[in-house]
Amino acid sequence: MTSPVDIVNQALTEIGTRGVVTSISPSDGSAEANAASILYQPKLDALHRAAHWNFCRKQVALTLLRASVINGA
Repeated sequence: MTSPVDIVNQALTEIGTRGVVTSISPSDGSAEANAASILYQPKLDALHRAAHWNFCRKQVALTLLRASVINGA
């Protein structure tokens, strides 16, 4: 499985930077890692919401935590 650090490093290579990130959570302190630590998860979440991807769907049975009270009863 490809790690977030691998994806960030591949993206950095694609845009032509020489920087290499060793950690984004927590950041390794480089400018690239600082940007990735802020942007990675929101962009990943947006990508998952962009379409009905079968690989990132999780279905679970819902349980009732507490019944609601109607009319103060």
